[in-house]
Amino acid sequence: MKRKSLAIILSIVLIAFFVCSILFIAHEADHDCCGEDCPICEEITVLEKAIEELGTGVIAVIITCAMIFGFVDKLFLNNNNQEKNKSLVSLKIEILI
Repeated sequence: MKRKSLAIILSIVLIAFFVCSILFIAHEADHDCCGEDCPICEEITVLEKAIEELGTGVIAVIITCAMIFGFVDKLFLNNNNQEKNKSLVSLKIEILI
């Protein structure tokens, strides 16, 4: 359950970042540029690069997280010793029930 809530929170944060970045870029597109060292132009450039990098990097992060969670899940969370120690008689009883 913790993983689902963490994934939901991370998704909400990423969506909020994309939406806020796009809204800022759209709002400041027609700003009064003060020249070469314009802080708004620099911020727009940084946001555009971040959106571009996150857009391509999100897939790699999702795949990596899924692999890590799957590995941890196999090692620690699904350690079913009962399945390994079942005898033929107990398996036959399960079939009959």
